[in-house]
Amino acid sequence: MKARVSVCIPFYNCGHYITETLNSVFASTYPDLEVIIFNDGSTDRKSLETLLVIEQTYSNLKIIHSENLGVAAARNKIAEIASGEYIAFLDADEQVSPTFYAQAVKVLQQYKNVGFVASWIKEFGDSEKVWVAWNTEFPYLLAHNTLGVCTVVRKAAYLATGGMKSLLAENLEDYECWINMSEKGWLGVVISELHYFYRIRSDSRLQKSNREQLLYLYELIAALHPELYQDYGAEIYHFLNQNGASWLWDNPSQNTVELNVNSTGMVKDNPLES
Repeated sequence: MKARVSVCIPFYNCGHYITETLNSVFASTYPDLEVIIFNDGSTDRKSLETLLVIEQTYSNLKIIHSENLGVAAARNKIAEIASGEYIAFLDADEQVSPTFYAQAVKVLQQYKNVGFVASWIKEFGDSEKVWVAWNTEFPYLLAHNTLGVCTVVRKAAYLATGGMKSLLAENLEDYECWINMSEKGWLGVVISELHYFYRIRSDSRLQKSNREQLLYLYELIAALHPELYQDYGAEIYHFLNQNGASWLWDNPSQNTVELNVNSTGMVKDNPLES
């Protein structure tokens, strides 16, 4: 339905957090929301009991039960089912501000080349870090992911570009999706306000990941987009050197050098030149 936002929440054993997540969604100022929870084969008894209570509590909520597909496939399934012109991804332990959906739809309606809208991120739980991001632009998006999964996406663009890939379901499936949509001409706009509240917990999928896994996934993303990384290879090279050249790396021969770093993390002067 035109201008409807379908909030898509994949759920796997997150009974402890889902009520807080739903409270944040239903506090939204946006008038036309469809909320879909996709139970991706949960096994925890208390989580299943919580879903049953939620189903009886909220009349404007749809719960779909499935065997375990993995988070990427679960999001794609919800996107296919959703009736809204826009789909809003949100994980079952996260929260969103009351005004985010309204602001995001305003951007999507004003700019037809925008495929998705995100915001700055505020962590909570085991961290209070703030993540600042900018509109998706190459080569910056290729060098590092500063977006989260909490985005409002133009459904037609998401489905046309293939959605999220189960190949990357261990992590970074959303990151590759934003790269893929941007490569195919859809701009990602980031609202410079804190609308996405990302829970940090020790048992989360991201916290359980390791360096080797992430390096493998980054290599896989590059292999999925060879022309993109080839076209922007030189710019990525200059970008990384500008923000952290090799003489800033861990070097035992220079371990007494103190770097002069400003508030943005950029080195103001090369200490080896003095």
